[in-house]
Amino acid sequence: FGIDITGYNVIRYLSANADKMLVGWYWKATLLGYYERAFKLLDYPLKQLVGAVSGVFISTLSRLAEKPDSYRAVFLKVANYILICMCPFLVFLVCNSDWFIVFVLGEKWIQASPIFRWIAAAGSIQVASMLVEWLFISQGRSRELLKLGVYSSLPVILSFAVALPWGPLAVVQAFAATNLLLVLPMLFWKAGRQGPVSTADLWGTLQKILPCVAAVAGVNVSLQAFTEIEAPLTGLLTAAVASFVAWLVIAVATRTGRQFLLDLPRFAKVLLPSSALSI
Repeated sequence: FGIDITGYNVIRYLSANADKMLVGWYWKATLLGYYERAFKLLDYPLKQLVGAVSGVFISTLSRLAEKPDSYRAVFLKVANYILICMCPFLVFLVCNSDWFIVFVLGEKWIQASPIFRWIAAAGSIQVASMLVEWLFISQGRSRELLKLGVYSSLPVILSFAVALPWGPLAVVQAFAATNLLLVLPMLFWKAGRQGPVSTADLWGTLQKILPCVAAVAGVNVSLQAFTEIEAPLTGLLTAAVASFVAWLVIAVATRTGRQFLLDLPRFAKVLLPSSALSI
């Protein structure tokens, strides 16, 4: 079991860094700098955040392996809650990448904004993929996860190589497209073939958060189209308030959102093992 998980992590690490090695080899160091800085702004914090939650809930799901109904209920609830928080936030970053990059890094890094925008767009797919990994690990299906890591990494690396001559932006676009159209469906299909959580359940988790995502996207697109805010901090604060109001309205209007708001005090303590069992 441990060897399989280690092998999977190694494969994922190599595939996740192949793009940077290829961009550094093919393009000049300046473009690699934009690419790496854009990735570091989001990719590492995203993995750290979900990784911290993963330790708690993989343990919880493992203890519920003999109780399929409870296992399914806990996984779907936690997956919905993570996605309903993370996906609208990532959409916010997609829509406001210029302001965000200038505010955080400065005007000289503005060329990193298109790359960052696509990394944020791919972020939701990565979060969903990380959640699916919980199913394989907690159900003791480590060998399947290892094989899946190999199968999913090959098309991702191939997409990097194909897109490389068109520049770093094309590489990250290829990454997002390959994960959305191939890797995520493969993960959902394979994970749902066995165990309490079906493939339909997994797609359902994404469907439930679509109203919040659409509301946040609509508000931000409208803000960009009908206002002329130049100061990055002012723009970010305005967009953040508008996004939160839109998210809250939809959350109150939907069953999943209302349940999340009711469970928020407990979910906020998710890093405590005892709270994980109570969700």
